[in-house]
Amino acid sequence: MEKNTEIKNIKQQSSCLDNDCDHALDSDDDGIPDCWEINGYTVEKGLIVPWDDKKHKPGKFIKYKSDPYNSHTTGDPYSDAEKVLGKIDQGVLPEAHHPLVAAYPKIGVMMNKMILSNNFNVTNEEGRSVGQQKSNTISVSTSSSNTEATTVGASVSAEISLFPSLSVSANISHEWSSTVSSEHSSSNTSSEEQGQTWTHSLGINTSEVAYLNGNVKYLNVGTAPIYEVRPTLNFVLGIGELSNTIATIIAKSNTTANVILPGAIFPDKVQNSIAWNTIDDFNSQPIKLNYEQVEALQTGVPLQIQTIQTSGLYKTYTADMLPMVNEYQKWEHIMVDIYNRTACLTLIFENGDIQERRVSARKEDNYDDQLQPELTLGEAFQIAFNNAKVNDDVLTYNNTKFILQGNIDIILDERTLALLKKQIKKYDLKNIFNIRLIQGMKIIFKENNDKDTMVNRFFTEIRSIIEQKVRFFSLTNFLRKDKRIVAVSNYIKKIIKENSSDIPEHFLDELKINIQYVNSDFKVGLQYRDKHSETFPLINELDLFG
Repeated sequence: MEKNTEIKNIKQQSSCLDNDCDHALDSDDDGIPDCWEINGYTVEKGLIVPWDDKKHKPGKFIKYKSDPYNSHTTGDPYSDAEKVLGKIDQGVLPEAHHPLVAAYPKIGVMMNKMILSNNFNVTNEEGRSVGQQKSNTISVSTSSSNTEATTVGASVSAEISLFPSLSVSANISHEWSSTVSSEHSSSNTSSEEQGQTWTHSLGINTSEVAYLNGNVKYLNVGTAPIYEVRPTLNFVLGIGELSNTIATIIAKSNTTANVILPGAIFPDKVQNSIAWNTIDDFNSQPIKLNYEQVEALQTGVPLQIQTIQTSGLYKTYTADMLPMVNEYQKWEHIMVDIYNRTACLTLIFENGDIQERRVSARKEDNYDDQLQPELTLGEAFQIAFNNAKVNDDVLTYNNTKFILQGNIDIILDERTLALLKKQIKKYDLKNIFNIRLIQGMKIIFKENNDKDTMVNRFFTEIRSIIEQKVRFFSLTNFLRKDKRIVAVSNYIKKIIKENSSDIPEHFLDELKINIQYVNSDFKVGLQYRDKHSETFPLINELDLFG
């Protein structure tokens, strides 16, 4: 059925009972009046209705806002009305039914094993010998790191004292990279077991080649299903400027996934990985490694698999709710629209899980003149990640707490950092969750529960606050030094009391030592500090009283 017929049907599902609204004005023709999109609307008994503060209680109803001038606020394939009414692919995550959260896939490719052989027929059959042909193989188990390109590139401190956990990376490309390096290997040749090199075990010399079989799985960290999934991969030896691309390969018919749901892995966790070992559809052109590349791999030079792009289809429905998936519905054709109307938020968990969301955001230019809904970073996290809550400086999601100045690394690209600095200066912001979301921002929260890192961050914050207190006392000459010390130590005690459930034991030990130090006679205190400086090197960070 034609699209205009679908819109007509949706309009019939919009209840026009509010006399204060000009129902004739629907600028984007999506079935939702402009004033509702600006002031708020919800879905009640299958109808889109204007939001009523007295009638619609949060928790029972969801208050939506969207762009009155664009029927697809985030640029994804589904209109705002289709999303809130549920007339979209049922595999889309619940949070992406919100008009301000984009429905889109994000595919990464992970390699968990590589097989090297001197005989292509071996790797072509996933390591099994064919006929009576002579062959040697090395099966290499790998230690892998699956992440977005953001965290692969070098990042440096953003030098904003308000957010000491902040770093900036110049190369946030938001393409997936899986990096593997050899951990241990096994061989069907006695020479490997006797400590010989891989090249010797394979029986190749400097003029010959080995064949690579990468065992991989696909992962969708986005919010929508993708059909007929065909990633394009770079096989890259090494990291950074010294790296070399071995091969660039587009998925073939035997490495194409029919569908990958958001959060799903293909093949499933209980199934074996897919073998990527050829660069053509006929399985006749293997992935080759020369002598030097095999030697480099054995010495620990990592092998990257970069997912540089992914081709795939999305599903829509007719007005009769019949599914449609065809060659004209390609995700790659609309991703630019999504990028140009959203900011990107990513959570990386300590166990390696990654979740990415794209949220509607206004453009920086003429910001106040736009009708696309305005969001803070905290509000964006709460609508983009199902049941996420932001309370002061803590984001809680799926029983994980991301604590500012605590257990997270915050990674931005250079443009986002510049926008952040501008807002801090203009609005005197004290909490990153209060920044206005701007189109194109790229923000990553990475869980980091390393105790040494957390101690450093915690004491950076404590030291800054203590310095301010001591400086105030000194300038006013209001208190003598010993009273200043008591005030500071009482402040530290207050922090312990208020945060004891969240502060790791390592924090508490060092804080207690500092309390003893500042409460002690200076000479005794210095001796105490020096005695414990090796165990708790950050004690010196609070040496503000000498």
